[in-house]
Amino acid sequence: MTKATWIRGLALGTLLFSPGLASADGPAWELRDTTDGLSIYNRRHPGSPIQEVKAEGTVDAPPAAVWAVLRDVADYPKTMPYTKTTSVLGQEQGGKILYYYTALDLPVISDRDYTLRVVVDHVPTDGSGIYQLSWTAANTYPRAPPPLRHYVRVSDVSGFWRLEPVAGGRATRVVYFVHTDPASALPNFIINKANSDAVPKVVDALREWAKKPPYVSAK
Repeated sequence: MTKATWIRGLALGTLLFSPGLASADGPAWELRDTTDGLSIYNRRHPGSPIQEVKAEGTVDAPPAAVWAVLRDVADYPKTMPYTKTTSVLGQEQGGKILYYYTALDLPVISDRDYTLRVVVDHVPTDGSGIYQLSWTAANTYPRAPPPLRHYVRVSDVSGFWRLEPVAGGRATRVVYFVHTDPASALPNFIINKANSDAVPKVVDALREWAKKPPYVSAK
């Protein structure tokens, strides 16, 4: 397995920060690819050679089912490739803010780990409408594990999911935004390509798992 393949796994194991970072105020988005009903965009990230990536497309499942997959942190080792461990470290505001630790078991290069602060930005109260969550690195969270031997601590991880009902609520229009620097010695152009190649795989995972129990019956 190549190093670029590993980085695809890193992006897969990473579930954006303030939606403003994906707004029209930043550099222009450039369409990179359109495949299987999914459009992939890249743009420069201020102060970093690693590009931001955005995907827009449709998942053939209701938003509540897709949301259930995203919120099931405990099962990331099953649903997300290369994820060795996920541990919920704490929560705030009745679960609106969640902290969790992830360790990734990776081929070829050193394993990676990080702690995230995930914020539920919006949940519709009537089971319809827009869902959104965002995340940033939170390695300084008091309950975050210290760096582990043989693991490289990733400090630049951020992104968001936005889910909107379409087709009368039977399907979901998704926007996925991510900026991840895996702290690798690989050339930046390889990291940028691998991150962009990984994003369709993330959406494919949602397309698969949102149709399976227990997620498919989520309300």
